[in-house]
Amino acid sequence: MESHREAANRVVKTLELGRGFEKFKAIHAVEAAPPEMREELRRDLQLHLRSEFKPEPHESQERSEARGWLLAGLGRVVDQDDESADEVRRHLDPSFECNEWVRYWALEGVWVYSVNGGKPELAESMAKQVRSNSLPEQGNRQHPPLAYSLATVMMEELSQRKVQQAPMAGPTEDSPYLEEISQRLDVRSGDASVQRVEAMVGALRVIPVNEDVVIKKLCHLVRNDNKAPAATYDAICALGQVNPEGFCAKEAIGTLQDAVERYRPWAKLDARRREAIHSLGKLGALSAVETLLPDLTDKDPAIVQEAAVALRNILGVQTTVSRILEEMLKAKARNALLEPLAHQYANALRAMGEPEENIEQQVVQRLESAMAADVETQEVSRLLLMELGGSEAYQTLRALVGAMQDYQNVLSKSEQAVSAQFEKSLKEARIGFWATLGMDLIVFLFGVVLLGGTALLAMLGGLDKVGAWAGVASGGVGLLGILYGLFVTKPRELVNQSVDHMLRLKLIFLGYMHQLSQIVQLFTRRVLQDETMSSQDLQRFSELVREARADAIQSIRDPAAWGEQPADERSARHPDHSHALPDGHPQRGKG
Repeated sequence: MESHREAANRVVKTLELGRGFEKFKAIHAVEAAPPEMREELRRDLQLHLRSEFKPEPHESQERSEARGWLLAGLGRVVDQDDESADEVRRHLDPSFECNEWVRYWALEGVWVYSVNGGKPELAESMAKQVRSNSLPEQGNRQHPPLAYSLATVMMEELSQRKVQQAPMAGPTEDSPYLEEISQRLDVRSGDASVQRVEAMVGALRVIPVNEDVVIKKLCHLVRNDNKAPAATYDAICALGQVNPEGFCAKEAIGTLQDAVERYRPWAKLDARRREAIHSLGKLGALSAVETLLPDLTDKDPAIVQEAAVALRNILGVQTTVSRILEEMLKAKARNALLEPLAHQYANALRAMGEPEENIEQQVVQRLESAMAADVETQEVSRLLLMELGGSEAYQTLRALVGAMQDYQNVLSKSEQAVSAQFEKSLKEARIGFWATLGMDLIVFLFGVVLLGGTALLAMLGGLDKVGAWAGVASGGVGLLGILYGLFVTKPRELVNQSVDHMLRLKLIFLGYMHQLSQIVQLFTRRVLQDETMSSQDLQRFSELVREARADAIQSIRDPAAWGEQPADERSARHPDHSHALPDGHPQRGKG
């Protein structure tokens, strides 16, 4: 494992000799360094600045740039070390450090230190030192007043923080620093005026000032980029740090959208357009979505990446994929070639995030769901998926979609079977009802005939024949009662019980099949996702099947209690086993 000493040496060496993006990563590593490594960084940075990178007249640009990076790093780790603070102060003195850019980055490093929990008093004292030692009129074309402008913006921000932290703070007048910042954003005739504007905008790029007057003047500079062309890029960066909920945020977003549209035809202005896209993503501007979509198919990969990341920040991954599908459907309606377009959009989707962010899996999940839509959406989803993962990924998706369709077919057939069984059971119940009703009617009519015969005999033959007949009738009625109870009443109860029991068995069986179908669907999806399945996972799926079978058997054994027990008792018998599945799907179905 790399020690703090070795890590500090590597970071310092990168700040000296690394390429641009490597130096930015090294600066971020300095900011995130633990206390032990910060001490090593301070020692190494001071050693290099004093021995190898002392300011010299007529030095090369590479040497002065390396010194600026080293001072930016030292300012970030100055902490409570007086020697480090003195080294930074030396380079803020124009009599010692002649390069204005180096002074600018040294002061910027101290500001970042104060923002990240350092002492604001240190930043304030150094800003005052710069303002007292640097007169803006001393600036020339080679050395614009960069450090002075940054110190002015620092003083404005620090004064605003003091006002906010003061108890019972009431309305205050504009600070003199804000007035000076506003004046230096006005472009007048003469090179010195343009230099002051460029220097002030460069300072606002580092420290945003969320004041309406400043934001409006930045918007004016971007819209009228011919007045101070060198300041346009920094002005776009500064607008990207505006408070999204501020009063002038809408104006800033509109200015950035206009910049994207205006610079799109000109390849030489791609750097400005790229930064405008980045700023729109930082502001989360929903109104900019339609402006950013065409940049997903740009020829410049950097533009494509910025547009994809900006849309992800604004809409999220799933919605961004949906918008891309909509754009492809529009292109299909125009009879445009879909294959090249799918290739461009696939590149944009890949550029949406780093590999460790697992963005591609979210994209594929959204395309999976789109494969269940109409035919045209399936076609464009297929093209995108093949561009993202090749034909093998598409075959996997087809298998997943086929498994889903099979599952839906099983559900549909189950519902149809349930309906058919209900109809059949109702039909059987109707037949049993009419059969028992007919038997009851026959018995009733037979009793009426017996009563009628008895009355007729009484009228015709007298009481002797009635008595004889009554004996026969009584015996007959008793015999009929036995026969009725044996052949009518008991079979009717058995028929009713059998109908109810058969209906319950059918429903239990259908529910069991429904649960098995869900388990098979989950197992199929797990296999097709090309993930390693351990023996524990297989055991969990077996437990699911065993649970479903146990539920069905319990329902058959105790039909009277099933469906009538309290909900809490059911949950106790069948707890939620969503943890049993690796992907978190619920264990039991609704069947």
